Amino acid sequence: QIPFAGAQVSTFDDLESTSLGGLRLCMFALFCWFMTIIGEADKIKGFSQAVYHAMADRTHVVRSEEDADMFEVRSVGRMHALLLLLFVVIPRIFIALVLLVVGGQFLLVTTEVSEMLLNAIALAFILDIDELMFSILAPDRARHLVEHTEP
Repeated sequence: QIPFAGAQVSTFDDLESTSLGGLRLCMFALFCWFMTIIGEADKIKGFSQAVYHAMADRTHVVRSEEDADMFEVRSVGRMHALLLLLFVVIPRIFIALVLLVVGGQFLLVTTEVSEMLLNAIALAFILDIDELMFSILAPDRARHLVEHTEP
């Protein structure tokens, strides 16, 4: 692995020494960031469509017929759907838009190539921190329900 590490350092130094390489890396980091936000928007859209298509007069959750340990959400009551819209969908849209603008500006003002890579990784971590916090802080019962509910 040592020869490969030397080649990677050499390639990184070559990229950093030319302004065109730094520009390409900046454009690549911005492209990756925008693709990450588009992926988040697609998840929000999928969740919204699932809630809309499951909307009914009342919420109905049953155990799965194939696996007794799994649950199925057959319908979502109108009040629950409204609460999901207000407290899940709208905040996720707002956060994604703010992160798109602020994250893009954050990457654009970064001057060092090494900082650009670290900042891009830090921005991606911000989108994943909610899942990390849920896995650590949620009670066992809530995690069990989420893990055993079919999409």
